Amino acid sequence: MKIEKMKTKDIITVTLLTLVNMVIYIVLGMTCVVPVMVLIYPSLIALTQGVVFMMIGTKVPKTGAFIIYSIVAGLLGFYVPYLIFNVIAAVITEILLLVGGYKNYRNLSVGYILMQAAAVFGSTIYPYKIAYEDLLKQGTAEQIADKQKAVDLLTGAVPAAVVAGCLICAVIGALIGVKVVKRHVNAADKGEDVLA
Repeated sequence: MKIEKMKTKDIITVTLLTLVNMVIYIVLGMTCVVPVMVLIYPSLIALTQGVVFMMIGTKVPKTGAFIIYSIVAGLLGFYVPYLIFNVIAAVITEILLLVGGYKNYRNLSVGYILMQAAAVFGSTIYPYKIAYEDLLKQGTAEQIADKQKAVDLLTGAVPAAVVAGCLICAVIGALIGVKVVKRHVNAADKGEDVLA
């Protein structure tokens, strides 16, 4: 179990790749102006961010990469519970990768699924189901009305369905990420023609 220290180049690479994922997060987040999208949004994120996550795991296979990823993503999410859930998941992911190997796609996939589970709790379940009273105090009357609609949608078994949908999409996103990284990124690193 050799722990490789991150260099400045590695930190920059992780930060830039995290910013790519945050662009995806923000663009898809714009769909949440429609309250029902709050239910679908975590699944869309889990489906689309797998490629970048796997790139971080293969390009920077060093201890701390996913902690940096989670801190940058959490800070750019502008929501403390999201940051906390992300960092906890990142620490667990780092331990998993430290024990099982950083270039192991199975471990990276489990880490990705874990990070997406943390994200759905930090960005959807917690604010709209647990801390909804604080959420409904912020914004204009129209924004508060939309947030109330989203809160009203998350009743009964719906939160469990949102989490299940997110986890299913995280598995698919991880599989897509592994396939793309194996085919294109690893081939490019070897100097092969990736378009062939």
